[in-house]
Amino acid sequence: MASEAQLTLPLCPPTPASFEQFIGDEANDAAVRALRHFLATPNETLFFLAGEEGTGKTHLLTAACAEVEHLGARCAYAPLAEAVALSPELLSDWEQYDLICLDDLDAIAARNDWEETVFHLFNRVRDAGHRLLISAPRLPALLDIELPDLRSRLQWGTSFRLRMPDDALKQLILKNRAHQRGMRLNDPLADYLLRHYDRNLGRLMCLLDRLDKVSLARQRRLTLPFVRSVIADMASERQG
Repeated sequence: MASEAQLTLPLCPPTPASFEQFIGDEANDAAVRALRHFLATPNETLFFLAGEEGTGKTHLLTAACAEVEHLGARCAYAPLAEAVALSPELLSDWEQYDLICLDDLDAIAARNDWEETVFHLFNRVRDAGHRLLISAPRLPALLDIELPDLRSRLQWGTSFRLRMPDDALKQLILKNRAHQRGMRLNDPLADYLLRHYDRNLGRLMCLLDRLDKVSLARQRRLTLPFVRSVIADMASERQG
């Protein structure tokens, strides 16, 4: 029977994504092709994605989970920035999964119990012939991981660094996500969000989620006054 900690941590990504929904430049598209090749040809144990917040790391990890599950395999996903509040024992027996996705590995840096656990998990996954997909803001050699054996293991696989999209690409990503949610985000509105709200793509996506919920609840379409009012409400909530 699973422990309470294991039940608390989602084994599946809460918001599934797909590779087809990922919009990137030429360099990031190359990373996606390499990742899909890694998933299709299990010759390596580890694939490592590095990139700043907003470059799409979590999107690609959730897309990888969706792809392997579509093929009948099993995937486990751990958002380590949240999971470190729990016991690392929750990763016990995870080598049984065909693909294990560890998001934000930097969150366990200098946490001896977590570093040891991930190191031993790596070895068990390799012995089982399964695979690890890991993300962090920086490449493995630049992380503040203290356990030498884990630092070494993290450099065994294929690594790619995702580039931050420029404003034109961010605008395209925003409009595409809005379209997927049934909202029409025109160019002036997308430009307004980039100029006056936040240039961080992750936080912009959170804003789109909020706009979607509020527009449905109020039966409103996206207009500049409506968007401004939702942003003002969010600012008031943070201050309160």
